[in-house]
Amino acid sequence: MNKNQKFCLKLYYLRTREKKMTQKKVATQLAIRQATLSNLEQGSSMPSLDILLKLCQFYNVTPTWLLDDKAPLVPTPNDRWTAREKVRGKAGKITPAEERKLAAAMQEELKANAQRRRGYKTKKKAAKKTTKKKKRGRPKKKGRR
Repeated sequence: MNKNQKFCLKLYYLRTREKKMTQKKVATQLAIRQATLSNLEQGSSMPSLDILLKLCQFYNVTPTWLLDDKAPLVPTPNDRWTAREKVRGKAGKITPAEERKLAAAMQEELKANAQRRRGYKTKKKAAKKTTKKKKRGRPKKKGRR
């Protein structure tokens, strides 16, 4: 069995059995090319994250179920996109103010990491410059003038 053959079968099942639509109609709904959908169903390519999310929302399935080779061909109620809200509710919701505060903290952390990486690169380049010397001019030939 091909590595992503189960993924292909799931896409085909969802399109033909649950939605009962043609590739062209599904591609139009998802705003992708029909050839892209065909390649996904045939297994000649894998979806980008953007297309994967579109597929999951359109077919009402989770990305975990769609990409999992060990999951059954027919999705269970827990494998539905709408079931994600039930899982999220258990984790607790954060307020918009808390979300902004968290985003600001994450941005600061990213900036600090970027500065630390830039500092590391400049030290590394400086070390290379001191150890490497270039020869200038033409090399001398031995034995001839």
